[in-house]
Amino acid sequence: MLKLALLIGVSEYESGLAPLTAATKDVDAMQQVLGDPVIGGFDEVKLLINPARQAMEEAIFSLFANRQKDDLVLLYFSGHGIKDDSGSLYLASCNTRKEQEKLVQPTAVAASYVQNTMSDSRSRRQVVILDCCFSGAFSQGMKVKDDGSVPIKQQLGGEGRAILTSSTSTQYSFEHPGFELSLYTHFLIEGLKTGVADLDSDGNISIDELHTYASQKVQETAPGKMKPEFYPVKEGYKILLAKVRINDPKLEYRKVVERYVINGKFSKFTRKLLDLKKDNLKITLSEARKIENEVVKPYQEYNAKLKEYKEMLSEAIQHFYPLDNSIIDDFKLIQQDFGLREKDAVKIQQRIIAQREAEFLISLATSILDKLGFEEYFIKSKGISPPYVVAYKFRQPREANEFYQLVLLQRNDGLEIYIFKEVLNIGLLTIKCWEYNDFTGGADALTKGVFLILPSKPDIFLDSLHPVYADLFKGKVQGDFSLNRFYQDENGDEECTKPKFSLVEFPIEIMSNRSDSYLVVSDNELFTNTWKISIRSREVLEEVIDYLFQQMIIQGLFQPLPSPIGNTENPL
Repeated sequence: MLKLALLIGVSEYESGLAPLTAATKDVDAMQQVLGDPVIGGFDEVKLLINPARQAMEEAIFSLFANRQKDDLVLLYFSGHGIKDDSGSLYLASCNTRKEQEKLVQPTAVAASYVQNTMSDSRSRRQVVILDCCFSGAFSQGMKVKDDGSVPIKQQLGGEGRAILTSSTSTQYSFEHPGFELSLYTHFLIEGLKTGVADLDSDGNISIDELHTYASQKVQETAPGKMKPEFYPVKEGYKILLAKVRINDPKLEYRKVVERYVINGKFSKFTRKLLDLKKDNLKITLSEARKIENEVVKPYQEYNAKLKEYKEMLSEAIQHFYPLDNSIIDDFKLIQQDFGLREKDAVKIQQRIIAQREAEFLISLATSILDKLGFEEYFIKSKGISPPYVVAYKFRQPREANEFYQLVLLQRNDGLEIYIFKEVLNIGLLTIKCWEYNDFTGGADALTKGVFLILPSKPDIFLDSLHPVYADLFKGKVQGDFSLNRFYQDENGDEECTKPKFSLVEFPIEIMSNRSDSYLVVSDNELFTNTWKISIRSREVLEEVIDYLFQQMIIQGLFQPLPSPIGNTENPL
């Protein structure tokens, strides 16, 4: 039984294909681990650097020819993968080229040739590792002709085979910043060299364990950008590729580090556990830190990309807010190029855009209030983040009502308006519940929720109500509504009936499926005797200010100037 490997690395190409500087480094690194008698233990590892098509085919033929059934044969390729118009896969050689956007097929090695050669071999333990782009990465703007799929299993499958690929049939494979090797190969080498890919700790690394480890690491480093795939056939998934040093303290420490790391960081508690483990395993501080740095590196690389994306988006928003579709499309491309998860990019977008919108909202609000007849009473810029609070008094207040004020407070995600309760109480919808008080021996009416239904959307609110609330409100959008009833029994004792429904089962958060039709109103600790309303959009801001303005007029709080609502120019 022999273990033989052919490692092909193509880094130099004719015009039309981008050079891949890591390809030759990939095969050198792979040779070291496969040829190491303690790790790979391969009897023969042959390197082929920047070969022409014919030399590649002859080397592949020689690898699989004249083998015995129990021989383990491994073919590794790092370079460009290209598809023809029918979707068939070709491995690019140094003289591969395209003419009029079509592959010149005789200049590349067809996957079908590899499959036929493998099928003719007597070896029943065959491994193929492809670290390449299946759609081809071109130097001019990374353009590809199509995004169809390549049936890898069909084209390279066979008894006792395992095919590992660095990406799907529609993805690129990448040389990642900060890594000397191609990203996928880097983690293949890491899993083999350190032994950490021995997931079941049996002292052997099977091909499926190696794929699982490398795939997870690639997606942690470049999520959404590359998704390695595994195509085992029959017994292929359990082919044993390498051995692990038994009782290796460095490997044991690395596995502990892998288990404790969270987003590239260690908590104070896990830091203490790691230090204890280091001492117990008798490894040096420098050895421990080296292992930790290797483990956290993918996280650091990814977090660096997140930070750069955030800085770029912040700068764009400062200059071009609101962003038009072309800029939004540009940032989608940046997100893809950085390999950022959709949820991470969206989180950054929401936070930065919300902060910029908050700045816009407070500027818009101050402009409107100034034209309505308010004047700034004080501005506070310390102690609250973001540091911007503006309070207003009426220019022509009614006598004895000079204390009435309206306050604006900018938050990271929007604007808060504080208004004296007397101004707003008449138009609110309040949900209460009577509850028995053991201390007083009576019943108290406890407020469960207070809401302002937007004047422009009462019908939308009512139509979208959950049935239990619809039965409670009975077509009304203002007033007090109780979930139960308070009464006195025949002895004069105060009692409460069972609530009509439980807020645990029907929480206020699902009162309506149109949350854009109402605003939550709440008490607050910043300003006494006021209601707080949180605003997230300019349309709602204008409607709420207009509503408050009208309520103040009705209550005769001051003599207004003509209302400019609807004609307010963008204050920015």
